[in-house]
Amino acid sequence: RERMRALATALQTPWLVLAFEAAPATLRERTARRAASGHDASEATADVVASQMEHYEPLAESEQSTTLVINTDTPPDWSCLLPVFCAQTRLRSVFD
Repeated sequence: RERMRALATALQTPWLVLAFEAAPATLRERTARRAASGHDASEATADVVASQMEHYEPLAESEQSTTLVINTDTPPDWSCLLPVFCAQTRLRSVFD
């Protein structure tokens, strides 16, 4: 993340960390459902989810002001998130 921030800063380009989050139980349930379907291209297993949770690196305090947290326990409300994204990156919405 630091390298991307440095590159964006050097290019004088707005940047934003999109932090997609879900509860561990949600992640485990999704993985189990995909595995049960037998038709998912994902290689994620319960062990992969456990390993990711074990090695999770929280955002640094210095990253908080440039982060948009998106909780995916339920489908995100993009109509609410898009204006926040545009404001934080100084981009114009396609809906303007």
